[in-house]
Amino acid sequence: MIFMTLINAAVIMRGTHTNQWDSEKSELISYSALRKIVSEQNNYYTHGRILVGNDELGAFKGVARYGNLPSIGGKHNIESYWSLQNNDLFKFSKALQNKAANPNIAISNLDNRSILLKYLGVKHVYVRPGSGAPLGYKATGRLVNGQIDYSTSNVLPLVFAQKERCSARKFSRLSPSSKEGAIIGTQVVNGAIKVRQEASADFASQIVPIKRGSVVHQSITVHRAQNLNNGAKSINLCLEKSMQGRELHVSLQNIVYVPYSFRQRYSNAVNQYNANGAMGNRRNTRLFKMNWLKNNLLSNSNGGLYSINFNYGGYKNYFNQSGRYDLSFFNPESATTINLGEVQRNNSTLTLTLPPTGYISFKLTVWVTPSIKQTDLAISQDDAAKSMKISPDKISFTSPDSVKKNGRFV
Repeated sequence: MIFMTLINAAVIMRGTHTNQWDSEKSELISYSALRKIVSEQNNYYTHGRILVGNDELGAFKGVARYGNLPSIGGKHNIESYWSLQNNDLFKFSKALQNKAANPNIAISNLDNRSILLKYLGVKHVYVRPGSGAPLGYKATGRLVNGQIDYSTSNVLPLVFAQKERCSARKFSRLSPSSKEGAIIGTQVVNGAIKVRQEASADFASQIVPIKRGSVVHQSITVHRAQNLNNGAKSINLCLEKSMQGRELHVSLQNIVYVPYSFRQRYSNAVNQYNANGAMGNRRNTRLFKMNWLKNNLLSNSNGGLYSINFNYGGYKNYFNQSGRYDLSFFNPESATTINLGEVQRNNSTLTLTLPPTGYISFKLTVWVTPSIKQTDLAISQDDAAKSMKISPDKISFTSPDSVKKNGRFV
């Protein structure tokens, strides 16, 4: 019993312990650096919702966020509300396949999707130099805490009314990218709606899959990704000139990943070691086998952990599936939608880097969203509440005209 207890303790500590002496992984921060970050809070935009991205203080595995300091500077960072663990917000993110969302971080950075950020009223986005800003957000020239301030004026207000309605059943049948378009100008309601009162969803219909080329509903199955250009796969898109200035979304559905067995991982590691020509006379296969067995004997699998990386003209994004050993964030996903930024002139190559081991399959579809001009036009058609006054325990406003007409506010 004592021996088994010690073995269990060793396994648990090996998988969960963080080395605080390692400068790359430590969760510790100097007192002077913390004071600087806290003092900078007041320099963020404080009169509306903002997004503070690219956190400097992402702790081990990027879990802890210094963006979660709303009470210090009065800033309304959408990532600051993750500790509330709001289930409705999580369902909202899941329906739109926001890849960064999980039960602990319900909203997160919305994958920098311009339509979603405008829908939530985010006027300012702060990112480090070299990191891409959402489509339609322009640099203001201000630098806060080493981050560039990007802003936009066309966002939905805190309270608004929408002219059109859409049944929840119809909404559920839309693709995640089309749902983004639907929520801009359409109120989703439970229950049946008369056909003549159902929203035409003109704006949502402008989010379309790329209809030509080799990409529509393409199924991808890979047994050994390392034999396929080190896991890289290129797909040629057929992008028309009219698509420039729009966001490019990649949708993966029916994702199935089966990790290698212990024997397969061992064989794969040995083969890769022997294939490394740079080792030359220093190659010692027997010693490598001994070390590999020593380091991996207690971990029979990776717990389902894997990543799929995307690259479109230098815009990089990824989907990361946490393993079942990451108890706080293990949430198996079978579908995701990835934002790859603005459609670029003369660039039609999408590159995927697949897991280096195991079996993976999924169905891939590429979408383009409406232009910023079309998005802003749709936003302008929603009626904003007037004379908004916000106090610590009360919000008062004058109802939009469309609310007065139908006698209800949702």
